[in-house]
Amino acid sequence: MWKKIIKLIIDKFISFFGYELIKVEDNKYQQLIRLYYLKKTKNFFFVQLGANDGKGADPLHDFLIDYQPNGILVEPQTDVFNDLKKTYVKLDNLIFANIAIYKEDGEHIFYTVKETFRSTLNKHSTINRYRKTSSSAFKKCIKCNATGIGSFSKEHITNYLKKEMGSFFNENEIEKYIETIYVKALTFESFIKTYNIKHIDLLQIDAEGYDYEIIKMIDFKQSAPAILNYEHKNLTLKDRSQCEKALRRKGYTLFRHGGDTCAFNFKYNKQT
Repeated sequence: MWKKIIKLIIDKFISFFGYELIKVEDNKYQQLIRLYYLKKTKNFFFVQLGANDGKGADPLHDFLIDYQPNGILVEPQTDVFNDLKKTYVKLDNLIFANIAIYKEDGEHIFYTVKETFRSTLNKHSTINRYRKTSSSAFKKCIKCNATGIGSFSKEHITNYLKKEMGSFFNENEIEKYIETIYVKALTFESFIKTYNIKHIDLLQIDAEGYDYEIIKMIDFKQSAPAILNYEHKNLTLKDRSQCEKALRRKGYTLFRHGGDTCAFNFKYNKQT
């Protein structure tokens, strides 16, 4: 009981001066974005590429709910995009973009799991991913979200399905469970211009193996994020290494957490 009373007193004391306690067991990425946000609340702006439905293993969900920062969420799959808007329907400071980031502007082929097969995949496939946040989902094992593996690469989805449900696809033709759709796409430069983005404090990327290609599109003289978090687990070892080297040359400090890599360089904060 005394611990609770002492904690309450400390919380009220530091909140009086505009500060907030953050649990040390949060992972490094969660600590980093929260501390950075508290330092730069006024002009903070984030971009999330591959936001999916904003639930499940989403690394920004709790942060967006807790702090309600300004930013834009990007998701190319229309049905999933509609779910994303429902997830954050109470937040009026967010922009939603039903597009993908790609090497060329226009409509492009995109591969996803057929809707009729999604529940089966979700039920029988478990991804060993752990979500470490300040929420009750701390260290919670997240089951597969079939809509989260949509990709410009058919090979990516094929390999994923074989890995997660190999015995099933030994007897069933994998092509029958993959859907081909067309999505609207913009290059990163066109995206920045279209949505009139002046600066990026936090760039979160989950592009199912296309992450490095997006990072290569960034004009770091104009749109360098102070914090850049991307999924490295679907990159080849060569691309993973080249991406890390490229970011270090830009002055970023890197650390890996789970299947992601976080790069930060706070000198870019001085641009805004």
